[in-house]
Amino acid sequence: MHKKTVWNKKIMLFLSISLVIALIDQLSKLLVVNSIPLNSKISVFPGFNLIHIQNTGAGFSLFEGFTPYLAWISVIVIGIIIYYYPRIEKNKFVYYLCSFILGGTLGNLIDRFRLGYVTDFFDFYFKNYHYATFNIADAFISVSAVILIIYLWKKD
Repeated sequence: MHKKTVWNKKIMLFLSISLVIALIDQLSKLLVVNSIPLNSKISVFPGFNLIHIQNTGAGFSLFEGFTPYLAWISVIVIGIIIYYYPRIEKNKFVYYLCSFILGGTLGNLIDRFRLGYVTDFFDFYFKNYHYATFNIADAFISVSAVILIIYLWKKD
């Protein structure tokens, strides 16, 4: 198979994974918006609620009110991932982690441009301590970024 054809298939898989994650994220947010009134919650089990909030900050409600800046940071992250793609595709583990980060970033960026906020709905708490409220995109970004950092740190 021609090298360019293999590269095209790899980048198409990379982008497809990212787009599927963004689509799942968007569908889950649509389900929440249509099922749970704004600022309401459904107790699923002790320590976990489904909640409908509008977050103008970053993942886990950090940097509340900075939507335009966070949108630009997302665009920069997407640009960096695309710029470094030729190096990424040589390592399958990093390849998948970066496609997960790209998908999550796209999912939240769609909300920021379309709505001016991100819909969050997973709500974790313990007794009176609230841990985090986030969405599927945040989960893909955060977990993948932490694993990638650990991998790169251990690699050296």
